[in-house]
Amino acid sequence: MKDFTELSQFDLDPAAIRLLDEEFCRQHDVVVLGRLPKDDPQASLPVGMLDPGNAALVGLVEGRLQRPVRPVQLTDYEIDLALGFGFSGEGQWEGQPTATADQLTRKIDLSADRRITFERGQSPAKMVVDMLSTAMRLRATDVHIETYANDVDVRFRIDGVLYQINTPITPANVSLVVSHVKVLADLNIVERFQSQDGHFHVLYTAADGSRQKVSLRVSIIPGPYGEDVVFRFISGGRLMLGLTELGMAPDLLARFQALMHTPGGLFLVTGPTASGKTTTLYAVLRSIASRRLKILTVEDPIELEIPKVNQKQIDARMSFAKYVRAFLRQNPDVILIGEIRDEETAAVALRAAQIGHLVLSTLHTRDAVSALNRISTLGIDANLLAITLIGVLAQRLVRRICPECRETYTPDPALLSALPRLPTDLVHVRGAGCAHCRGTGFYGQTGVFELLDFHDALRRLFTRSHGIPSERELELLLSAHMYDDALDKVRQGITTIEEVFRAVPLPER
Repeated sequence: MKDFTELSQFDLDPAAIRLLDEEFCRQHDVVVLGRLPKDDPQASLPVGMLDPGNAALVGLVEGRLQRPVRPVQLTDYEIDLALGFGFSGEGQWEGQPTATADQLTRKIDLSADRRITFERGQSPAKMVVDMLSTAMRLRATDVHIETYANDVDVRFRIDGVLYQINTPITPANVSLVVSHVKVLADLNIVERFQSQDGHFHVLYTAADGSRQKVSLRVSIIPGPYGEDVVFRFISGGRLMLGLTELGMAPDLLARFQALMHTPGGLFLVTGPTASGKTTTLYAVLRSIASRRLKILTVEDPIELEIPKVNQKQIDARMSFAKYVRAFLRQNPDVILIGEIRDEETAAVALRAAQIGHLVLSTLHTRDAVSALNRISTLGIDANLLAITLIGVLAQRLVRRICPECRETYTPDPALLSALPRLPTDLVHVRGAGCAHCRGTGFYGQTGVFELLDFHDALRRLFTRSHGIPSERELELLLSAHMYDDALDKVRQGITTIEEVFRAVPLPER
């Protein structure tokens, strides 16, 4: 009688898998399952195949193995996964304890020594490990797998910019790769028509031998030619900067630190996705965690565990707003809310700030001034906002010029004429491109900032305006403008004028 089962029910043994040569297995979609019986040379062996009812194929396999075969129905993905374990060197080998397929697919080690290769017959596991190892070595923050009618693009986001990467992932095998990713992220492997989000952890060994645990967030969406995947690396090293390492000018940093010692009020950090908001807030928490404070956070997800900070993650039962209401009964000094997304969260954040807690949160807005209009659309009264909000920090990330290949140059005159308030005495520096920066001219990123500090003059402006003041009025009260901060970094030779044009909102002339 044929068995209908899952691969995870079997102990995979590389020695047993290699009783049949790889070319034969891939040609006929078969794989030997289980352990090789040592006490009975005629005992039947379970063999996975697409069609257990194919008597001719069963007979062919029995002839090759010289023993009876017990057919087991597997999917093509499961067969490929098992063959990858047996032939690619991804798992434990003969003489070592065996592991179940379920355990193997959830354990992944990355290494700086691994490279993307193009030999035929690679397993999905090997392609994913090689791709993610390469991404880590190149300092990528995100990996994109994008399916098209006749092609699959893989792109790495490095220092905020996407670069095309050559990989062996093709339209013929991308579905197997996506299925493997779903297993790693504990997602529904058979669901191909709904978006799915998950995460998993890897252990990365760097070129110097150091090892770090890295979390990956996974987003999968369906499309007409397959499923697209985006990985985001959540690396503790990238999130563990101190306040002085963020890139703030000394005077802005001093004002920012003073606001972080305010005993109560709401402080917002704004900017688009991947602009460094979480890094900034984590730097704040790490700087004040040594004080005698009760610090509670609610996040989605927790990207870095911070000692002496009580961190919570939202789920289907506990939203941002529900957690903050519960926090108010925990006698906190500081509350961090990962993001203010709706009216309910905005209201409870203002409530917590009103009664004496320092509340930190983020918004997705263009700049500091537009954050006020955004939060007012969430039903917050302007007068309440004026007395509760203590400040707004807006930020972007720009690429740093590579320190190994700096050179002076003359930018495109058309670009210079498009930028307002540009000093005429600037000496422009760029990276020429070298092995250190892999020819890009850039290595790493730094922040550019603007701060709207809610001092008495700004609060009086709210009173006179009987609501949110105009953007022009608010811009006049900025402690620092993001564009001017960016120009200052060009003057210091930290970044280029092209980066300012690419990444920073330009003011009106």
